[in-house]
Formats: sequence, structure tokens, C-alpha cells
Amino acid sequence: MDYLGYKNKRVIVSGCFSGMGEATARQLVALGAEVHGMDYKETALKLASFTQVDLRDPTAIDAAVAGIGGKVDALFNCAGLPQTAPALDVMKVNYAGTRRVTEQVMQLMSAGAAIASISSTAGMGWSRKIPVLMELVQRTATRAPSRGARRTWKPYTKGIPYPRKR
Repeated sequence: MDYLGYKNKRVIVSGCFSGMGEATARQLVALGAEVHGMDYKETALKLASFTQVDLRDPTAIDAAVAGIGGKVDALFNCAGLPQTAPALDVMKVNYAGTRRVTEQVMQLMSAGAAIASISSTAGMGWSRKIPVLMELVQRTATRAPSRGARRTWKPYTKGIPYPRKR
């Protein structure tokens, strides 16, 4: 039974080599999706396609997404470096790379498409950092969108649930 609706859907999973990304890609294949994987290391999974990409490099990201091409029904951002990696690499992969992948894939999506971004326990406590995160988002959102982008991301701050003080 296709209870999640991924049968014959075209999806991209970044970070499909190991961990949560590999589990996500494996589950999507089992559900009948056409899975296109992207990662720094090659996956052993049987996917529709695999593209090796360094998410620290915007040009490599653009080429990887362009190489997949076609209509995309869903994007699963699962790639990420642990906090034990060099700090600049963590920022480039976990934030800037994920954002670049999302912006590029959005150009291949139509109405009704979905984007899911996951992280490990390294993301715990994010809600305590909302003011700092929003400042960062506001700064980066003022930059010009990537060339050819049909949609631009704008920060939505109204209604963000700030943690309640007890």
C-alpha cells in the first residue's frame, strides 16, 4: 500500500551515503519513488541516479542539480557534517549548501511539491537561538537570488513560536 504517496514520484535525497539520509533514500525506494541521490561519498543503494557533490561548493551544487534535471516532486535535505568537523565546513554544508540545493531544486518543482530538511541531535536547542538565527537569515535573504531562480525565499518571522520562559 502506498500510504505516503511516493510511488512513481521523482525525489532527490542529499546525504544518501549514510545515516538518516541513507535510511530516507532506502525507505523512498521501498515506497516506489524514483530516487536521485547526492552525496560526497558514493552510496551502495540502488538509486535512479547518484551524483557525487561537495556541498561546500556552490558551482558543484548547481551542476549536480542541473545534471538531475526534470520535474522534482520532493527534496529531502539530509546531508550534514557533525560539529567535530571544521566550523567553516559545517556552516558551508549544513546551512549554505543545504540552502543552495533547496534554491536550485525549487526551480524544478511545481505546485504541490515538498521539501523536508532534517538534522541530527546537533540541531537540538535551535529554538533558544531563534533571535540569532533570524538575524543571520535576514542578512542572507537580502542577497540577490541565484541566476534564473523562479522563486525567492523570504524570511517569515510572524508567528514563529518563541520558547516560553518558565
